[in-house]
Amino acid sequence: MADGLDREDGRVTRGWIGVEPNDLSPELAELLASRPQRVIITGVLQNGPAAQAGIHPATSSPAW
Repeated sequence: MADGLDREDGRVTRGWIGVEPNDLSPELAELLASRPQRVIITGVLQNGPAAQAGIHPATSSPAW
């Protein structure tokens, strides 16, 4: 945490990726041939880091 701490004003800058994740239900995981401990990306913020990396809604990702 000390790496993200601005020593001048004591604020912490947190990273963000610009996605809206939702739990992947067991039924949907089966349909997508995926593991249920993943999330599904239901939204991507325009011009955010995820959009710039080519992430699109309906992408399945490991739960974090």
